[in-house]
Amino acid sequence: MKYGLIGEHLSHSFSKDIHNMISSYDYSLSELSKDELKEFMVKHEFLGINVTIPYKEEVLKYVNVQDELVRRVGACNTIINKDGNLYAYNTDVLGFIKSLEVNKIDVKDKTALILGTGGASKAIKVALEELGINYIFFASRESKPNTVLYSKLNEIKEDIDVIVNCTPNGMYPNEDAEPLIHLSDFNNLESYIDLVYNPLNTNLMLEAKELGIKSINGLYMLVSQAVYAYSLFFNKEYSDELCNKIYEKIYINKRNVVLIGMPSSGKTTVGRLLSRHLNNEYVDTDRLIESRVSKRIKDYITEFGLNRFRELEVNTVKEVSNYNDKIIATGGGVVLNPLNMRRLAHNSIIIFIDRKLELLTPTDSRPLSSNQRDLERLYEERIDLYKKYADYRVENNTTLEDAMEKVIEVIKCF
Repeated sequence: MKYGLIGEHLSHSFSKDIHNMISSYDYSLSELSKDELKEFMVKHEFLGINVTIPYKEEVLKYVNVQDELVRRVGACNTIINKDGNLYAYNTDVLGFIKSLEVNKIDVKDKTALILGTGGASKAIKVALEELGINYIFFASRESKPNTVLYSKLNEIKEDIDVIVNCTPNGMYPNEDAEPLIHLSDFNNLESYIDLVYNPLNTNLMLEAKELGIKSINGLYMLVSQAVYAYSLFFNKEYSDELCNKIYEKIYINKRNVVLIGMPSSGKTTVGRLLSRHLNNEYVDTDRLIESRVSKRIKDYITEFGLNRFRELEVNTVKEVSNYNDKIIATGGGVVLNPLNMRRLAHNSIIIFIDRKLELLTPTDSRPLSSNQRDLERLYEERIDLYKKYADYRVENNTTLEDAMEKVIEVIKCF
């Protein structure tokens, strides 16, 4: 290959997609075993490559020239073949710096805690030093020199201004994993940065949001380091405009729009209108459940009970929470389980379709709101939950088309 990415396992890599968005050139993915790596590097029949886990340090054996950042980090992720000589660069450092710059996160003279001591943490350390960090702590599960055990973090928690997660904790498919820390323990924390970008919002990012702490994921860094690599491959200037454009496209392609709200609030119809208008696939969790049990929800609850239905709902929400670029309408009671809402928030903007109580309509097809009294009771039980979990509230008190237009405006701004 002329250009591409090498690593041991690349099935979940975004690199090819990103580089194809940058420019229409031949960029390939090449999975190499450790035995295959040596032959590949010795032959170096390429013009430019990116390097990922676990070879960012190993490839340094074969390069001729290391730039300053590579020497400081002790690892590289980009190699250029110039007349048979291999030049090593580290665009991870530059990508991280750019992601903080774009998101207006200032770490100068701050104290940082880096979660993890692997290869990624080394690049982040150098990046933070470039940005004028005052001091860096490293957290580790094992006792190592110059690290703090996770169990001992309470001893430094008052000192920490910035936390950077350089571990795969919370990354798909283990997004439900117990977080390594709780941000609420750090009283002076100003910002939380997660290198994970799948899901878009890890559990720690969601906690940061609840606490009012600024947080970002690793997606902008991923795109930015790729654009820097491309600029090295072809000796071009780095482009902020190109980076922003690609980031926005990937973000939109990964993000779902989830509609929550009372039965008869208009979630289903608004969702279908959105689907047609935006050309996004529409998913209804209640209809998905009905198709799998071959029964109406009302009949299923009558036969098996409400608790069994809620179990089905949890499993269905877990499935759809890993979808991308969908319009998802949920059952009215999905907000009753915090686990449902946390999972939906991983990859979604959550919009509350709010319809006045007097405009809601009881119906026999909804077993928990088949009469006005039950409908009013449900409304009082759930209204605060809808408000709690929604990123935005959209009123649906006039026409469904008007509600759809309001949702579209919200999506554009999110």
